[in-house]
Amino acid sequence: MDYDPAPSSAGSFPWTDPRRGRLLMHRAATPRGIIGLVTSSAISGRDPLVRRADVDDAPALVRLRAVMFDAMGIPAGGADAAWRTAAEAWFRAQLEQPACFAAFVVDDPLLGVVSAACGILDARAPGPRGLGVVRGHVFSIATDSPRRRRGHARACLTALVAWFRLDTGAETVELSATSDGVELYTSLGFRERAHPTMRLGLSAPTETFL
Repeated sequence: MDYDPAPSSAGSFPWTDPRRGRLLMHRAATPRGIIGLVTSSAISGRDPLVRRADVDDAPALVRLRAVMFDAMGIPAGGADAAWRTAAEAWFRAQLEQPACFAAFVVDDPLLGVVSAACGILDARAPGPRGLGVVRGHVFSIATDSPRRRRGHARACLTALVAWFRLDTGAETVELSATSDGVELYTSLGFRERAHPTMRLGLSAPTETFL
């Protein structure tokens, strides 16, 4: 399960809470041609495929974001929670900017969207380790509980990293991870950073950043 607050703008970035997660960075090569990847359920004949989300998937991305929060012990509230309306509007706006935002989902033929991973580009100043000014940020990786342990999250994240590599100018991709997700992320090439990332909340409550 991913622990990663969605940034409100390209200038925002997550922090590392030692109780909940660690910030990881991806520098490893990623296989090409991954977008048509099928998950383990497809092998059994149910054929859920990874596809890129479109604007109509905004409600499903919000629902899976709530699944993520609930799994982390953060109450997501009911269907009428104010954050859900705001999040759906945010996802719709981002999905209309395919050059800087992407979400990949597993679309089960019987259940609809059951898993997702989202990513956005983040501008940074050049430094001695690279002249590139674009980094990728991954967030809202979640799978419905009954469909976990089937490779869905891996398939979505692999497709997302391929998008960063093939279709953007990002030199690195970062995410914040709970202990449940570290094994998956390290298997895909993510590594812990040497220096922790921190965040100062400028409005209360701090939980609004999750």
